[in-house]
Amino acid sequence: MTAVFPHKNNTSMNKSNTLYWKTATDPAERIEVRLVLNSYIDNDNLYVGLESRSKENPECWESYTDITVNLNSLPPFHAYVDNRDCNRHVHDFLTNNRIAEPAGFEYQGFRMFRFNPDRLKELAPEQFKTISAKLPPQDDMIKDIIYQERHFPLRTVQDIHGIYLVS
Repeated sequence: MTAVFPHKNNTSMNKSNTLYWKTATDPAERIEVRLVLNSYIDNDNLYVGLESRSKENPECWESYTDITVNLNSLPPFHAYVDNRDCNRHVHDFLTNNRIAEPAGFEYQGFRMFRFNPDRLKELAPEQFKTISAKLPPQDDMIKDIIYQERHFPLRTVQDIHGIYLVS
């Protein structure tokens, strides 16, 4: 399953890096946030989090919430998203801001999303350079394997012995 994202040169795309998060405690409240990108050290999976402005010093940003969880080794720009507790509006946040689209897999209650590389690059250009340099080349099609009537995503890995599909 491949997610479809607007072309990066689409004139209707908002070029603003300002994002607003709907809080779980007061859904009418929206706070200004920015994306944080990184990769998990054990498998280079995509990490996505949010920072918000510090209440003590509005010029500074501080960690607000983690969006992704690190469960399985995944293809580039795919991640399981945590929509529990304070993140209950995260699925709408990701799709409404064209950051990611559902990829059709679920594992331990977490839904997998395919993140839009063009949008990530737009929202966090320096962090995007760092994470994309670590990623192996992959096609956009996510492959999967069925085991005990459940679907699991596959990822291509390479070592000194060859190239393998792993799940």
